[in-house]
Amino acid sequence: MAGAGGGPPPPFATSCATATRDTIITTTSTTTYVNALSLPLGVVAAGDYWLGLFVYYSQDSVFEGDAQLQLTQNGSEIANNRGHSNGTGIAAQSGKNLFANTRILTVTAGFLSFGLNFRVGSPSGIGDEAAIFWARLEWWSFN
Repeated sequence: MAGAGGGPPPPFATSCATATRDTIITTTSTTTYVNALSLPLGVVAAGDYWLGLFVYYSQDSVFEGDAQLQLTQNGSEIANNRGHSNGTGIAAQSGKNLFANTRILTVTAGFLSFGLNFRVGSPSGIGDEAAIFWARLEWWSFN
């Protein structure tokens, strides 16, 4: 398959990095973000990259605060999932919701680090809990 201009296709995934969390992490009654997963890449070359985030999460129950998620790039938010309640009373240990976010990023050369953070949202009361069951961050190169 030819690339743009009739040449060879770009070399997808000549470099990649992943981070996976397979253990459950929870937070109780906090509206401050807690880091669940980090993907520190260090210094990367300028170019086009694919970033993917996949998270299975839950909150304690329908009557409590929402589980809110945040994806950051070098500490600044680039995507979020806020204000979405389970709405079904799913217990933290028995039900999961999926949040996924994928994007193509064109970056300049420099330091890059990505993070997945989560918190109990509003409204929240004593004993509210949010849980991350499984999460994965993926970084693939088009260069």
